Amino acid sequence: MAKLYVFGIGGTGSRVIKSLAMLLASGVDINKYEVVPIIIDPDEANGDVSRTIDILKNYQQIHLKLSFTDADKNQFFKTKISNITQNFRLVLSDIKNEKFKDYIQYSGLDENNKALINLLFSEDNLNADMEVGFKGNPNIGSVVLNQFKQSEDFKNFASTFSQEDRIFIISSIFGGTGAAGFPLLVKNIRNADHNLSTWKYLQDAPIGAVTMLPYFGVAPDDESKIDKSTFISKTKAALSYYEISMI
Repeated sequence: MAKLYVFGIGGTGSRVIKSLAMLLASGVDINKYEVVPIIIDPDEANGDVSRTIDILKNYQQIHLKLSFTDADKNQFFKTKISNITQNFRLVLSDIKNEKFKDYIQYSGLDENNKALINLLFSEDNLNADMEVGFKGNPNIGSVVLNQFKQSEDFKNFASTFSQEDRIFIISSIFGGTGAAGFPLLVKNIRNADHNLSTWKYLQDAPIGAVTMLPYFGVAPDDESKIDKSTFISKTKAALSYYEISMI
């Protein structure tokens, strides 16, 4: 059976995958594809991710208990959901308990490179705790998420991809994780390691995507790193970048 790999990036990705699981449970037909959700989110405490993982696990258990022969004619929970990663998540390495400046080894840079980094990233950026995500900073996310091509989970996905498989990507465009992760994921899929026997399949694979415009607000909070007044400007900046980089 061909697989539909559904990548959910950030909190928005998890919310949409959760809704997809609900639709599949209600009997929505996706033309004989087996669904393989892969969540990309560094925030270990993200409630949306935890809830989605629990729902996917429950779905799998129910699917195993049911029969789907022509005689049964049951459509509920009929689509198989598979897991090729730990808890449906693509694991990112070297981010736990680390600040961004430690991740890029800022202290070991020479003065010229430190000056360049200081132009590109604010002090708040450098001191950002990556374990809670990128909090509306795609400039940080684009550096950290670029590692997932080397992750064992991504290599497992790439090495098992077949010619009939399909890919769908879900993200937001106004935050940090989703806005940064979408173009990086596409780039890494299209430029898969040529040592893999499947690299040509990945290069030519049909890729669908949905990226969410700002759809929620955040109450003003002096301690929060998220400022909803920047959502529209960040969306415009991301769209301009996508227009150039994803042609």
